[in-house]
Amino acid sequence: MLENVNIRIKGDVLTITVDLSQKGRPSKNTYRQRTMVIASSNGSIPLVNPDGTYRRETLNMSIWRMAEPSEIEDYERSA
Repeated sequence: MLENVNIRIKGDVLTITVDLSQKGRPSKNTYRQRTMVIASSNGSIPLVNPDGTYRRETLNMSIWRMAEPSEIEDYERSA
């Protein structure tokens, strides 16, 4: 169900962990698939509130596209 996402609730704190080293996958709904999905809940997921009630949340993390190593080096030199 969860794609590259770990979720933990401790008290009133929701902690979301995403492995940023993952390359991701092309988004299914993007023109020419230029957006890369890094993490997703793949729809809404139930979370339990501290008071025992439930809520549904959706998580999607994406980037416009994967940068080439030379683009990153150029950016770091210009900064």
